[in-house]
Amino acid sequence: MGEHVRAGRLDIWTERVGDGPDVLLIGGLGDTVESWQFQLEGLAEGCQHTAFDNRGAGRTGCPRGPCRSEAMADDAAGVLRALEIPSAPGRRLLRREHHRPRARAPSPRARPQLGPAEHLAGPGPLPAHAFPHKQSARDVQRFLDALVEHDTSDRLNAIAAPTLVLAGGRDLSCRPELCRAVADRIPGARFEILEGEAHQTFQEVPDQRNARVDASWREVEGHDRLFTLRLAGSAERVDGARACDKGHGTACGSTGVLGAAVTCLRDSPAMPHQNRVTPVGDLIAHAARGLVFGNRGCLHDPQGRIRRHHAGRAWIACRLRFKDRRRALMQPGRYTELFFLDDATALAAGHRPCAECRREDFDAFAELWPGRREARVRAPEMDAQLHAQRLTDDGRRRWHEAVVDEVPDGTFVMRDAAPWLVDGDALRHWTAAGYTAAVSRPTGERVVVVTPPSVVAVLERGWRPSAVPLMHPSANGHDA
Repeated sequence: MGEHVRAGRLDIWTERVGDGPDVLLIGGLGDTVESWQFQLEGLAEGCQHTAFDNRGAGRTGCPRGPCRSEAMADDAAGVLRALEIPSAPGRRLLRREHHRPRARAPSPRARPQLGPAEHLAGPGPLPAHAFPHKQSARDVQRFLDALVEHDTSDRLNAIAAPTLVLAGGRDLSCRPELCRAVADRIPGARFEILEGEAHQTFQEVPDQRNARVDASWREVEGHDRLFTLRLAGSAERVDGARACDKGHGTACGSTGVLGAAVTCLRDSPAMPHQNRVTPVGDLIAHAARGLVFGNRGCLHDPQGRIRRHHAGRAWIACRLRFKDRRRALMQPGRYTELFFLDDATALAAGHRPCAECRREDFDAFAELWPGRREARVRAPEMDAQLHAQRLTDDGRRRWHEAVVDEVPDGTFVMRDAAPWLVDGDALRHWTAAGYTAAVSRPTGERVVVVTPPSVVAVLERGWRPSAVPLMHPSANGHDA
């Protein structure tokens, strides 16, 4: 059963299910408690879930006057206070939720004045329970007006909680590339795609979605950690407006106009460290160690939690074993030990061969470095050039385009918003444990290339490592 709770000057309808650490479910435009039915039923074990009707939707009113995104965040924080859920850290995160990198776009007023269900439905119907309460077009427009003017994307890099950005592969309003843009700005964020799914994945494929959520919770190390899950559509647009960040405590879901999120304080058993690196440079937690070791400085805090994406320009890739050296992982103040599936993954992420443990590889790499004059290029020069190619000034990933026929083996390209390895006549789908699928390499098609241009040039000139494998054995059909 639900009840109204007083949050500021607003009576907000809430419902609670389960017992254990608190999880706050925050929907978006037009979303009510009923929008979270499958999560309230499917994720209740081990946690106490709280859902509420957003202002202007269902059983919660909407005060007169302009609607501001800060007020929506305050509503969520007010629910936490009213229910006596520890809210100080939650409020800080909630107020950082409405992140939207600015883009030139038509005003939402140019859209027909439709209800939220009509905005989302598109060519197909929505589940009957998704929008059981009619929301006025006036309230919908007030939400849109607030969101189109709000932008705190420059604060995404201050988020310290372990974060998952989960996107629908066929989401047209919160496209995967926009979700990735948000993940790229959050230190250590993990980005995943539900292939073949659209915007309302938490209603359309709830079992699959809930399984991803539960797995992510279980991968967060330690105890009583604050974990923020970014639900599908971590970035979105309003009639062309780009990348609205969805997470910690904002309101979203219905039109993709804000974000749906789960914020959770949860006990979790020890799990793999968040130190496995994807081809796009993200740090994820996964049981597979990989075949290449490396580092990019100290990225973790004294408790072993990832706090930053990189520290410095020297990103290196090393042997797993060298001179019988042993290290305890995640020691305070020491560099963060990173692991890669193979050298192709490390190169795509922007790492170069180590000049100590892989001296032969490094020397051959330096000999083939583009633009090299008679004197051999030094490691700091490589690092400076690579850093300019892998990241923009504001810390986002920098990729380039090329015709796929001209891309050398060992390079990674983007396909369906995921990284694929170029290997002869095939493109191979990357996972942390190995390559799991292959398609024929297209011809004459321009693709987004993940591997930095200078590294691509070295691969084009025939460089191959000797100390570590360029490609994981699964690329040749062997078990991952």
